Amino acid sequence: MLKKNTPILTIIFFTVFLNAFGLSVVFPVLAMLFLEPIDSVLGKGLSLSQSMILIGLLKASYPIFQFIGAPILGSISDRIGRRPVLLFSLQGTIIGYCLIIYGIIYQNIPLIFAGRIIDGLTGGNVSVIYSSIGDISESKDKPKRFGFIGMAFGLGFIAGPFVGGITSDPTILNWFNYATPFFIGAILVLINALLILFYFPETNKQKVKGKLKLFKGMGDVFAVFQMKGIRRLLLVSFLFILAFNFYTQFFDVYLISKFDFNQRNIGNIFAYIGVWIVISQGFITAGLSKFVKPHKVLYLSLFLLAIFIYLLILPDNSSWFLFLLPLVSIFHGLSQPNLLSLISDKSPADLQGKMMGINQSFQSLAYAIPPLIAGFIIVINLNLPIILASAIMLLAWIIFITIKKFGK
Repeated sequence: MLKKNTPILTIIFFTVFLNAFGLSVVFPVLAMLFLEPIDSVLGKGLSLSQSMILIGLLKASYPIFQFIGAPILGSISDRIGRRPVLLFSLQGTIIGYCLIIYGIIYQNIPLIFAGRIIDGLTGGNVSVIYSSIGDISESKDKPKRFGFIGMAFGLGFIAGPFVGGITSDPTILNWFNYATPFFIGAILVLINALLILFYFPETNKQKVKGKLKLFKGMGDVFAVFQMKGIRRLLLVSFLFILAFNFYTQFFDVYLISKFDFNQRNIGNIFAYIGVWIVISQGFITAGLSKFVKPHKVLYLSLFLLAIFIYLLILPDNSSWFLFLLPLVSIFHGLSQPNLLSLISDKSPADLQGKMMGINQSFQSLAYAIPPLIAGFIIVINLNLPIILASAIMLLAWIIFITIKKFGK
């Protein structure tokens, strides 16, 4: 089965890689746009707290609109197929990148927000991708395959910050600027769209019939809590992403403020995080899936992730991150694919797109909340977002261990 589906998985791998690249390429750039006094697109006149709040709103705009778009795209993919929805979403990403490029070049904040919003609305392709994996995978293969796709995310997480940090630095080449990473991202997304257009077959063989109600997907997000078999898992998934994003969304601000990092330093450290995500999801998760059930991995990985996130506030020297960040990344890499595997197994075969879309909506909401809140609380204390991340992850673990039925 793996050999038969290898071309499909390869294209899915590249698509997830580009999603992670697009998400993480902004990490070295976004905060610098507002905190760097010389190159700031805002110009002068804003206080530090005002800049922090605006960074939070901009970071939140993508996942807020992905929260709206993901269940709609997931439901559409159950009816018309995964392939056309993937192509549509990638077109939205290209348009979004182009608007951000123009916004940076012409120092136009509304254009930058518009680019993030359009990319978010059409950014439900992650749920469609996960649905494609569910379409072509047996239950026993899912942890390994979700781990394989997690490795793609990790590679994108390496390349995005690294490219963002390097190609936004005009001291390396004088024509580099903060818009350059987005230009590179747009070209890669175009290549990805062409690959899907010519080489990606339709994986959805059990299309749902009947009239599509576009905003029914939003209602399904809340109605899913009537489903006893999956609602706690979705809550754990929501808290898991919420916690991890309290850590990641403002880690760049933390590094700039506490350790005086520049965009190249930030790019390097996020790339370092990505390396360990690749190792964890691509190798450790794949190896464990042969011997250990997903729920047994999560009993330990969620708890240890909460502990090691908290430890990130302790170092006074950034060199300690070389030791701590691999541990955070490994336990994150063990948790995410196993959570996805459990959710996919609990979802009916003909509703994989719908359920993955709903899960993606919960995750999008979890992406949106941290920058909205952290923009305010980081002004109170630089450590608060990371402390809150650890506490929420611990809550996710407590809820998870109260779930009783997982099988042997």
